[in-house]
Amino acid sequence: MKVLVYGSGVIGCYLAHVLCTAGNDVALLARGQWKEQLQQNGLRIRHHLQRKTTLDHPKIIGGIEEGTEPLKDFRSSMIARSRSSSASATSSTCGSRHKGRETRTPTG
Repeated sequence: MKVLVYGSGVIGCYLAHVLCTAGNDVALLARGQWKEQLQQNGLRIRHHLQRKTTLDHPKIIGGIEEGTEPLKDFRSSMIARSRSSSASATSSTCGSRHKGRETRTPTG
């Protein structure tokens, strides 16, 4: 499945790693110097408890404009954002894409 992960912080990068490991076609939204580093070196995660380092190579993109072809290419998108991020950014990013469909998040 083609998946787009919005956000390339700790949570977004780990989510991208798990999705890559499961065999999904993953794209990771990153900006600035971090984007350049990911493009050059790949997504390297050091797993301290397992005492291993993994290297993944998801597609790294710098931005998405609503209505452009890259956005239509993905089957699913996931947003990894910090608690301090604005909730309005989430709704403006996802709202128009899911009009008419109820979206639910699993609760544990």
